[in-house]
Amino acid sequence: MSDAFEFYWFYKLNDLEPLWTPLSVSDNNKLETAHLRDGDGRKVAIKAGRYDADLETELLIPVYWEACNGLIKRFKWFKVKKEIHNEKDSQILKTFNSTIDPDESDRFDHVCFIVHGIGEGCDLQLRSILDCANSFRKKSNEIIDANLSMGFRDELSQKFNSIEFLPISWHDVIHSDKKK
Repeated sequence: MSDAFEFYWFYKLNDLEPLWTPLSVSDNNKLETAHLRDGDGRKVAIKAGRYDADLETELLIPVYWEACNGLIKRFKWFKVKKEIHNEKDSQILKTFNSTIDPDESDRFDHVCFIVHGIGEGCDLQLRSILDCANSFRKKSNEIIDANLSMGFRDELSQKFNSIEFLPISWHDVIHSDKKK
């Protein structure tokens, strides 16, 4: 059995997620370049600019909304053995999400703000506003890729860029006792 591995960056959007997920190839390359060049002392914009990855604290920080920080880690990924190793604490994980996130463009032609209504759940599945915004983004990009990319052209890139969906959570701002 081969011991070949590659260093790869994984994330969890929150500490409650059971599995680590590999970042897109382009985000992985950005983080690996920053890690090798500058060490752990900087932030890198990833996931189409929606998050900053803090290499020093290993936090995934939302840029456009307030939410709990996620986590990022650099693992040795043994693809033949189907396991990942964390060098810092000698942790070996055999259960993780092995599907690499698709690359996302940080260029978009339109912005849609998803505003939460009344109640705790955002939809019939009682998902958060962030989960709903992520679902809208994923579905719209699937539709664009499947149907629209040849029909709409941008003069600079000769293709239709993505549509960005950002969550707006207003409840705490209006009903908070905090003075801003």
